[in-house]
Amino acid sequence: MTGQEYRAWKKSVSQNAGQWTVDHVHNGVGHDLFVFVARPDEPQKGLYIEVERDGHWESGRFEDAELPHIGAARFITEAKGRAESFGEAIAHLADRLGFCFLREFVRGPEAKNPPAL
Repeated sequence: MTGQEYRAWKKSVSQNAGQWTVDHVHNGVGHDLFVFVARPDEPQKGLYIEVERDGHWESGRFEDAELPHIGAARFITEAKGRAESFGEAIAHLADRLGFCFLREFVRGPEAKNPPAL
Protein backbone atom coordinates (compact mmCIF):
# COMPACT_ATOMS: atom_id res chain seq x y z
CA MET A 1 0.00 0.00 0.00
CA THR A 2 1.39 3.39 -0.97
CA GLY A 3 1.41 6.35 1.39
CA GLN A 4 -1.41 7.96 -0.57
CA GLU A 5 -3.51 4.78 -0.39
CA TYR A 6 -2.90 4.53 3.37
CA ARG A 7 -3.99 8.14 3.93
CA ALA A 8 -7.15 7.57 1.87
CA TRP A 9 -7.90 4.37 3.82
CA LYS A 10 -7.38 6.12 7.17
CA LYS A 11 -9.62 9.02 6.11
CA SER A 12 -12.35 6.65 4.92
CA VAL A 13 -12.33 4.64 8.15
CA SER A 14 -12.41 7.76 10.36
CA GLN A 15 -15.31 9.25 8.36
CA ASN A 16 -17.31 6.05 8.76
CA ALA A 17 -17.30 5.91 12.58
CA GLY A 18 -20.81 4.91 13.62
CA GLN A 19 -21.52 3.24 10.25
CA TRP A 20 -20.98 -0.32 9.08
CA THR A 21 -17.78 -0.35 7.04
CA VAL A 22 -16.43 -3.06 4.74
CA ASP A 23 -12.74 -3.68 5.48
CA HIS A 24 -11.23 -4.13 2.03
CA VAL A 25 -7.73 -4.74 3.38
CA HIS A 26 -8.88 -7.68 5.52
CA ASN A 27 -11.02 -9.03 2.70
CA GLY A 28 -8.08 -8.84 0.32
CA VAL A 29 -6.00 -11.32 2.33
CA GLY A 30 -8.20 -14.37 1.95
CA HIS A 31 -11.26 -13.59 4.04
CA ASP A 32 -14.59 -13.29 2.33
CA LEU A 33 -16.27 -10.45 4.21
CA PHE A 34 -15.32 -8.47 7.28
CA VAL A 35 -17.44 -5.49 8.31
CA PHE A 36 -17.24 -3.38 11.43
CA VAL A 37 -18.74 -0.33 13.04
CA ALA A 38 -16.59 1.78 15.35
CA ARG A 39 -18.17 3.76 18.15
CA PRO A 40 -18.23 7.47 17.22
CA ASP A 41 -17.22 8.50 20.75
CA GLU A 42 -14.61 5.73 21.20
CA PRO A 43 -13.47 4.57 17.74
CA GLN A 44 -11.10 1.99 19.21
CA LYS A 45 -14.21 0.01 20.25
CA GLY A 46 -17.11 -1.34 18.23
CA LEU A 47 -18.82 -4.31 16.64
CA TYR A 48 -17.67 -6.66 13.89
CA ILE A 49 -19.05 -9.38 11.63
CA GLU A 50 -17.04 -11.86 9.59
CA VAL A 51 -18.66 -14.08 6.94
CA GLU A 52 -16.76 -16.82 5.12
CA ARG A 53 -17.61 -18.03 1.62
CA ASP A 54 -18.88 -21.38 2.98
CA GLY A 55 -21.56 -19.66 5.09
CA HIS A 56 -19.76 -19.66 8.46
CA TRP A 57 -20.17 -16.36 10.27
CA GLU A 58 -19.23 -14.84 13.57
CA SER A 59 -20.00 -11.55 15.24
CA GLY A 60 -18.97 -9.75 18.34
CA ARG A 61 -17.22 -6.68 19.56
CA PHE A 62 -13.70 -5.33 19.36
CA GLU A 63 -11.58 -3.24 21.70
CA ASP A 64 -8.18 -1.61 21.57
CA ALA A 65 -8.24 -1.07 17.81
CA GLU A 66 -5.61 1.14 16.24
CA LEU A 67 -7.71 2.34 13.34
CA PRO A 68 -7.52 2.12 10.48
CA HIS A 69 -5.77 -1.22 11.04
CA ILE A 70 -8.52 -3.04 12.91
CA GLY A 71 -6.57 -6.30 12.70
CA ALA A 72 -4.60 -5.27 15.80
CA ALA A 73 -7.77 -5.08 17.91
CA ARG A 74 -8.86 -7.58 20.55
CA PHE A 75 -11.92 -9.43 19.24
CA ILE A 76 -14.55 -10.87 21.57
CA THR A 77 -16.80 -13.34 19.73
CA GLU A 78 -20.40 -13.19 20.92
CA ALA A 79 -22.18 -15.32 18.30
CA LYS A 80 -21.28 -17.88 15.66
CA GLY A 81 -23.30 -19.73 13.09
CA ARG A 82 -23.36 -21.42 9.74
CA ALA A 83 -25.77 -20.85 6.91
CA GLU A 84 -26.14 -22.98 3.79
CA SER A 85 -24.28 -20.38 1.71
CA PHE A 86 -22.60 -17.00 1.84
CA GLY A 87 -25.77 -15.34 0.54
CA GLU A 88 -27.93 -16.97 3.20
CA ALA A 89 -25.49 -15.85 5.89
CA ILE A 90 -25.75 -12.25 4.66
CA ALA A 91 -29.55 -12.51 4.51
CA HIS A 92 -29.63 -13.89 8.08
CA LEU A 93 -27.43 -11.08 9.38
CA ALA A 94 -29.46 -8.43 7.54
CA ASP A 95 -32.64 -9.90 9.02
CA ARG A 96 -31.18 -9.85 12.54
CA LEU A 97 -29.46 -6.46 12.29
CA GLY A 98 -32.07 -4.63 10.23
CA PHE A 99 -32.17 -2.10 7.49
CA CYS A 100 -29.30 0.07 8.78
CA PHE A 101 -26.85 -2.82 8.48
CA LEU A 102 -28.06 -3.69 4.99
CA ARG A 103 -27.97 -0.06 3.85
CA GLU A 104 -24.43 0.44 5.11
CA PHE A 105 -23.37 -2.92 3.68
CA VAL A 106 -24.25 -1.88 0.12
CA ARG A 107 -23.55 1.85 0.13
CA GLY A 108 -20.65 3.91 -1.12
CA PRO A 109 -17.62 2.44 -2.91
CA GLU A 110 -18.57 -1.03 -1.70
CA ALA A 111 -21.73 -0.91 -3.83
CA LYS A 112 -19.66 -0.87 -7.01
CA ASN A 113 -18.22 -4.34 -6.32
CA PRO A 114 -20.57 -6.16 -3.94
CA PRO A 115 -19.68 -9.71 -3.00
CA ALA A 116 -21.31 -12.33 -5.20
CA LEU A 117 -24.29 -13.82 -3.43
